[in-house]
Amino acid sequence: MDEVIEFRIPEENIREYLGEQVTISTNKKVGAIKAKKGSNLYKKIIDLQKLFYSNSKSFFFGWDIVRNYSKDEVEKAEYFLGKIEKVIGCCGQEGGTNYNDSNACFFCGGGGKQTSDLILDRSKLPKSDKVDIWKTFAGEIGISEKFADILLMNGYPSDGIGLIRKGNGPGNVVPGWFQLKIETFFYKIAAKTEAGTNPFKIDNDVINSNEKILSALEIAASKSDKLGIYLCPFGHTIGLNLLSEIFLNKSHGDFLISWTKECIGVRRGFLRPEHCLIFNSAFYRLKEKYKLTGLKFEIAHLVKEKNSEC
Repeated sequence: MDEVIEFRIPEENIREYLGEQVTISTNKKVGAIKAKKGSNLYKKIIDLQKLFYSNSKSFFFGWDIVRNYSKDEVEKAEYFLGKIEKVIGCCGQEGGTNYNDSNACFFCGGGGKQTSDLILDRSKLPKSDKVDIWKTFAGEIGISEKFADILLMNGYPSDGIGLIRKGNGPGNVVPGWFQLKIETFFYKIAAKTEAGTNPFKIDNDVINSNEKILSALEIAASKSDKLGIYLCPFGHTIGLNLLSEIFLNKSHGDFLISWTKECIGVRRGFLRPEHCLIFNSAFYRLKEKYKLTGLKFEIAHLVKEKNSEC
């Protein structure tokens, strides 16, 4: 497995500070720069981030950990973490989807339940011939009719696939799209999994003053977000982002698609902590056979731990 960090950096920052080390397209405002952890380029980017932080700025806009596996590693893998590439700019609550948050955690905000069909702004949905799976910025997952049919033909329960509507009422079903619903949790995220705010081990005083920022922006947020603490003491969320490959304690049964009991992320405005999406090797083969688009995969590792009941 080969691992690199992909940084999304404003073009002017790249040209001024990294111009001699990287090549970028001249028609992009933000460049994607890949650097191996520990390399000279990586160290320079982190040093620049520290410098920018000292002036309440940020050198890069975002980052992602990219893991590439050999053909042999993929063929031997039993389970995979699914990473959805397409994120659309709307969400269920914004469109009128009902949620019951009466049992949600008072600290992290995890545990709310969707109680109606998913209602979205149809104009924000992607074209069905472009991608087979996407998610809203709040983590609700949409799948194409092709994707849904493949699941149903291979034993996936029909109550795990829901309608998507463009409004209330029986005549408002959006054709061609369905919701992949989170019904049951089959895996517990093992302690070996690393999660946190970022993998760089640098602090930012701006990040640590979330309560003032959120209040000024009039954004409702969980207690964890206001404090800048994303590890829930009650075990509902394990961190803001996954920083390592995911390690799992296996529950009973084996399913094409499963979910982790614990979440990653934050409750902030319409944002909700998200359960991780786990696929078995049978689904991976189906994905390759039918050329389903919109998914990236990382290998998920099963481990045995004492007291690992889900």
